[in-house]
Amino acid sequence: MEISMSIGALQNDKARNGRVIANLTCEMLGLRGDWLRSSALRWDRIQAIGENAVTESDKLIASAFREGFVRVSQFLCGLEVLALELQELGVVSEEAVLRFEELLVHLGDDRR
Repeated sequence: MEISMSIGALQNDKARNGRVIANLTCEMLGLRGDWLRSSALRWDRIQAIGENAVTESDKLIASAFREGFVRVSQFLCGLEVLALELQELGVVSEEAVLRFEELLVHLGDDRR
């Protein structure tokens, strides 16, 4: 009875974790898609602003804006990497639960 309860608890945790990972992945893919369809296309125009800047203050502002744009891009890439790592972790934990279930089945068979 204790064994079946622990399997049930693991399966509930796995299902809950799977939903969280799936939701994070979905949102990350949405952010990435939005970024590629709109904001990423602005890079050429942002570069042109810096190239056309004449005064030092304009160059400084253009440089700061370009740096901010790059940092946002890197942040989104980091989120995507995190989402992929969470997916991988979900697969690894699912495999661990399956191995644990197999072990429990074998232990149950050995008791008989």
